Amino acid sequence: MEKQIIIYPSEYDAENDQLIEGSTIHVMRPTLGGLEACKSVYDFAEKHVPELRPFIQVSNEDLPEDATFEAAWTADFSDPTGVGLGPEMYALRALKEKEGFSIE
Repeated sequence: MEKQIIIYPSEYDAENDQLIEGSTIHVMRPTLGGLEACKSVYDFAEKHVPELRPFIQVSNEDLPEDATFEAAWTADFSDPTGVGLGPEMYALRALKEKEGFSIE
């Protein structure tokens, strides 16, 4: 089964590539409609994860079973699946690609 859950930190210091103390983990579960509007789960994450925040695609089995202390969950973002662009940068990239510019 494809990993369709996305986790990312609530706060992240992109300049120093580290979590900010007190940061929590956000869990995003894309809807079917949301996924249909994007090319893939990765594409969805790039669009909806805030700019410069690392994200990891996980499956439901990867999440802790007990959500009682959800605010205390931790994750290792040192090797993320990708980095969020946020809606504005995502739209700008799509526009540039449509106009024939390549963004690497």
